[in-house]
Amino acid sequence: MTTKLVAIAGALLFATGCPPPANFLDGSVKESHDLAFDTVEVRFFPDQETFQVAYFKQLAEDGSTGVDTVAKLVFAQPEGGVVVEEVITLDPAVDVMQRITAADDPFPDLREGQVSFTAAATVGATTAGEFSTTFTNGKTLNGAFEGELLSCSFDSDDVCGGEG
Repeated sequence: MTTKLVAIAGALLFATGCPPPANFLDGSVKESHDLAFDTVEVRFFPDQETFQVAYFKQLAEDGSTGVDTVAKLVFAQPEGGVVVEEVITLDPAVDVMQRITAADDPFPDLREGQVSFTAAATVGATTAGEFSTTFTNGKTLNGAFEGELLSCSFDSDDVCGGEG
């Protein structure tokens, strides 16, 4: 019921010309995959020069049973760094759009896509952007993200933090 109300409210806002929410997922892949999420994290891995935008959904309301990764976009930092409003073309050979859920319903492989930042990609500050992707089966997934850009590392127990 709640999902239907959110969908109806979203459709009404879209129809009235209001901008979409800061964080959203949409596209033809929603016909086969639930795109509902609770939180979004935007991460930068400086050692790998890689960005990650992940949309998470709690499996239980109290958070006791973990989370589904509804969608996770991983892409290389462009040479020279991120330039606001400049399109970054995704390379399916190295960039990834994936889904890891308890239902074991992964996305098809990435065929093509692009991402752009609408705010500076500064660690510790709020950043924002949008992406569009197409999978090898022709289905699409598009979205927007906004959140604090976390600096992350695979080399420590405290994997992500704010500034630093």
